[in-house]
Amino acid sequence: MATPLQITLLLVFILVLLDIFMRNRVSRKLSHLLQTQDYEGVLEYTTHFAARFFTHPFPLAMVRLDAYVALDRNKEAIELIRQIQTSKHLGKRQRDIANQRAFELYLDTGAYKRAGKMLDAIEASDAKQTAQHDRMMYNIIARKSSEYLERMLKELPKAKGMERAELLSLISLQYQNRGNKAKAKHYTEELEEMKQV
Repeated sequence: MATPLQITLLLVFILVLLDIFMRNRVSRKLSHLLQTQDYEGVLEYTTHFAARFFTHPFPLAMVRLDAYVALDRNKEAIELIRQIQTSKHLGKRQRDIANQRAFELYLDTGAYKRAGKMLDAIEASDAKQTAQHDRMMYNIIARKSSEYLERMLKELPKAKGMERAELLSLISLQYQNRGNKAKAKHYTEELEEMKQV
């Protein structure tokens, strides 16, 4: 005969295994949906009981945010990022991530005033390198600055991969900000050639 303690331990063990199994299953399903770029499927699956019960709310909300952005559903994305930011259950790291994502979303959608507010919040946090990069992006995109152009042109020959793609894009934007459409077009074409390779 099994004692009550043994039965309790066995039940706890089974529940722990079930929890691990379900978390892995939900994670694999979400990964598959993201890899196949089934963003509507992501939005649908994240409302299911299993996804909501076995996944922490913050990562689940971020996955939903990615799906909204990928589907170009900016209104829903902005509403979701506001809900995330007003949550009382965010830790410092999660709040920093939410502020960063909000900044990027506002900058992409042309909501420059909101992006500026998020930039202030990012600069107030401990992420100095991120804040510097975000300030540069804000100045180039929202304020139509070209103050970083010479430095970026010097960095371009050594840059590779994603860093080179970002530099080409930002150089093109800065030439556009200066009104030099020919140079802007040249760097945009170079970026397009890079994407085709």
